[in-house]
Amino acid sequence: QIQRAVNACLKAFAKNQRLADMIAAKLGAKPLVRSLQKHVEEGTLVGTSEAITAIVIHSDANIDLFAAAGVCPAVAHVLGTNKENPAVLASATTTLRAISSKTDQIPTVLSADVLPLVIENINNYHDDEEIVKASFGLIANLAENEEAIVELKRLDSANSIMAALEYHPYMKEILDL
Repeated sequence: QIQRAVNACLKAFAKNQRLADMIAAKLGAKPLVRSLQKHVEEGTLVGTSEAITAIVIHSDANIDLFAAAGVCPAVAHVLGTNKENPAVLASATTTLRAISSKTDQIPTVLSADVLPLVIENINNYHDDEEIVKASFGLIANLAENEEAIVELKRLDSANSIMAALEYHPYMKEILDL
């Protein structure tokens, strides 16, 4: 319960780059990364992912801070242990999407071996709009990297993407991604 309250507070305060930078400077990344590693409750994992995303989305420096603290392996752990929980999968994938928005961090995301989990989530939850949006956004970011493209081909991601697109033929945001 304490972690959930902290997550809500951090998310509320991280409204712009200046505030997100202040939070990152004072708190660092390790407490939130540790939360992803040790908590198992849906609300806590979703809240932690959302707080991390709110902090990093405004700042490349914060992305680097969280990547160096091990956020990608922690999110991979969350994705691997919460396959039956779409809300957790969507929020964790959104965090990866935010980290991968900085091209320099794409190798860090890839090294956490999250792509097979993301493709599996698209296959299992192709009807879930939030999972599809988060996954497609992550894939769009990763497609800037040649190594990621090779891995996406190896995982036969095109078929997974097409199946999800067929389920959401009129969702502009998904189509744009």
